[in-house]
Amino acid sequence: IYSDSNINFNRYKMAPLIVDITSLAYGGKGVGRIDGKVVFVPYAAPGDRVKIDIISEKKGFLEGRLLEVVLPSSIRQDPPCPLFGRCGGCHWEHISYPAQVDWKDRIFRETIERIGGIRDLPLEPPIPAAEPFRYRVKAQFHIKDHIWGFFEAGSHRVIEVGECYLLDPVLNKAFISLRNYIEENQSGLPIHTVEIGKSDLDGKAVALIHLNEKKDLKPDEILEAIKELKGIEFRITLPGKRSGKIISTIGDTSLVYRFRGLTLQAEISTFSQVNISQNLRLVDTVLEYVDVGHEDSILDLYCGAGNLALPLAERCRKAIGVDMDPSAISDATSNAKANSIKNVNFICSDASMGLKSVSKTLPVIVVLDPPREGGFEVIKGIAGLKPRRIVYVSCNPSTLARDLAVLIREGYVVKRARVIDMFPQTYHIEGVVELQHG
Repeated sequence: IYSDSNINFNRYKMAPLIVDITSLAYGGKGVGRIDGKVVFVPYAAPGDRVKIDIISEKKGFLEGRLLEVVLPSSIRQDPPCPLFGRCGGCHWEHISYPAQVDWKDRIFRETIERIGGIRDLPLEPPIPAAEPFRYRVKAQFHIKDHIWGFFEAGSHRVIEVGECYLLDPVLNKAFISLRNYIEENQSGLPIHTVEIGKSDLDGKAVALIHLNEKKDLKPDEILEAIKELKGIEFRITLPGKRSGKIISTIGDTSLVYRFRGLTLQAEISTFSQVNISQNLRLVDTVLEYVDVGHEDSILDLYCGAGNLALPLAERCRKAIGVDMDPSAISDATSNAKANSIKNVNFICSDASMGLKSVSKTLPVIVVLDPPREGGFEVIKGIAGLKPRRIVYVSCNPSTLARDLAVLIREGYVVKRARVIDMFPQTYHIEGVVELQHG
C-alpha cells in the first residue's frame, strides 16, 4: 500500500497507487485506505489489491479510479455483461452472488447501527433471490439522438443497449422489437423515454412512451407490429419526470400478477415491484412481522396498488391504505373489489394528511413502504398514534436508520429486521424492520 505521511494528493493525483480493498460501501464502491484516509473505488471487490489513480479529494475521503486489478479477490468473477463498467444499471456483476448478499447484509447492519445509533441489531438471515439475473419485469429506457438504452455510469449520456442481463426475456424482446420498428418506420417521433413492463399473468408486455411534444401517432400500427406488446400508452412528459398528459392509449395497459391467492393489477405508470418472486418473499416477511390478529386495525402508508394492504386486510378487522398517486389508489380500489376484500379503504393523500384523516381510528399496527427519501415527515405522526407495532419497509438503509432513530426516541424498540435482495447485481438494499412500543 502506498504510504507517505506527508502525501499531497493534488501532486500525486495522476500517479498510480496500489491499494488493498477491505470492504464495500452503500453506493457500491470498494473501500480502501491511503495513510488512514478512506478511498472509494468503483468496481473493486473486498480482497482485491488494485492499482488506482485519485480523481478527486473531498474533506473526509478520496475518490479513486480503477486502473488494474493487481491481485484479484476470491469473490471476484468475470461479469457476464459486456457493458458492465459503462452502463449505470449494475454495480456488482464482478462479485459472486453469495458475496453480494453477504455484503448487503453487512452494509445494512452497519448503516442502521452507525446512523441510527442502534446496537446489536436483531438481524435475521437475508433472503437471496432465486434468480440473480433475468428478474426485472419492469424497466425504463432513455432515447437520445436515436440511441436507445440506459444512462452511462455517473452521467446522463445514453449508451446503446441490446440485451440487458437483468431483464426478463419478454422485456428484452419487446424493447428490441419496439426500438427497431420505430427507428425504421416512425423515427420522427420525439421520444425521450420508454417504460416497459411485463404482465406476469399473461406474459405480455406493456409500453409507456414519453414524448417531448405531440406528433401524429400511429399506435395501432405499432401495437400490431410488436407481438410482445398487449398495450401502449403515450404521454407528453418533461424529461426526467414520471407524470405527464396522456394523449393516446391502445390495448390493455395494465400489469397483472398473482400471489397468495390474490390477483393484483396496476397500470404501467403506477409504481410496482420489479422482482415478482422476491416481492412474494417481501410480502411474507411483512405478514410475519405484523403478526396481525382478526380484531386488529392496520394503516398502510405509501400503499401503491395494494401490494401489502390487501393481503393484510385478509387477516385483520380493518385496513386503510394511503397513497398520493391517484392512479395507484384507483388500482388499489379496483383490486380490493376484484378480490372481494371489503374491509379495506383507500385514501388518495400524501402520508402526512393521510395520518391526520385516520388519527381517530387509532390503528393498532402501522406499515409503511416509502420511497428512497424515507418517511421522516410522518415518523413523529406515526409515533403519536401509539400503534402497538410498526413495520417499516425500506429501499434505502440510510434514511431508514435516520427514521428508526426518531422512533426509538419516541419509545419504540427494534424487535427484528431482515434484508431481502430485490435487486441482484446492484448495491440497492431492501430491508424490513419490526418495531414494538416499549
